[in-house]
Amino acid sequence: MTLKGELCRRSGGPSVGLRALNDVVVNKGALARISDFEVTVDGRYLADYAPTAFIVAPHGFKPLHLSAGGPIVCPDLAAVIVSPICPMP
Repeated sequence: MTLKGELCRRSGGPSVGLRALNDVVVNKGALARISDFEVTVDGRYLADYAPTAFIVAPHGFKPLHLSAGGPIVCPDLAAVIVSPICPMP
């Protein structure tokens, strides 16, 4: 499974396309700062997050998701998990 994503800036700046083999970690930069993210999947709204970063990876990466407080998912599902890191309520 490969992941294909696009990071679009709300300020109207250029979007960044990406393709990954295992996982994608999205953050603001070298320093951990809270950022606002709107996540969509196939053009459909999923959720708004205010974390320092988040991980997008297939369910097979259990240690990666568990370290960020993410779920354990049945291995029979073809799922991709979005795990926010240090989310604000």
